[in-house]
Amino acid sequence: MESAIDQQTLNHIIEAMNDDSLIIFVGAGVSANSGLPSWNQLISELRVELSLDDNEEDNLKVAQFYYDTWGQQKYFQKISNVFSEHTTAVPNEIHEQILKIQPRHVITTNYDTLLEEELNKGVTKYSIIKSDYDIPYAQGNRYLIKMHGDLDSKNIILKENDYLDYENNFSMISTLIKSLIMNNTILFIGYSLGDTTFNSIF
Repeated sequence: MESAIDQQTLNHIIEAMNDDSLIIFVGAGVSANSGLPSWNQLISELRVELSLDDNEEDNLKVAQFYYDTWGQQKYFQKISNVFSEHTTAVPNEIHEQILKIQPRHVITTNYDTLLEEELNKGVTKYSIIKSDYDIPYAQGNRYLIKMHGDLDSKNIILKENDYLDYENNFSMISTLIKSLIMNNTILFIGYSLGDTTFNSIF
């Protein structure tokens, strides 16, 4: 039997769904369920090439070290290669449930396109926002905001400088997210609340 707190939380989510004020925040755990690499797995691939042990440097510094050592082109090529090993990945049951819920907006830190693939199956269309430049051209009133950028656009947030420069490089997305979370209910799925960029926004 569910506790009173659990039921109260569930009621609040249902109420937000009915009021069309629910935002679903999707983290890497959802993509990992489709077989895509987690953040730690991606960084581990960089560690191997840099000959670093698991306990040497934190993830942000490892990504920055790789970028500084090998340059931008090899950095993006390496990340693309890691993801290309999982080209058979398809949306999973969690993506399907998100489509059924049809939240007002979806915010994600994921670089992949599984959310777009699933949401585009529905009648309700979401404008895909993966950089500040997309915001003025967004159509409709429902957004899929890729707050950590997009792999194909090569504007992903992964290395230390990306986090430090986030407010400058994604200032409009940051402002948009701030306005949305003030007036809506947020449901987190597959996401660690330790993420630096979201905590600074929140």
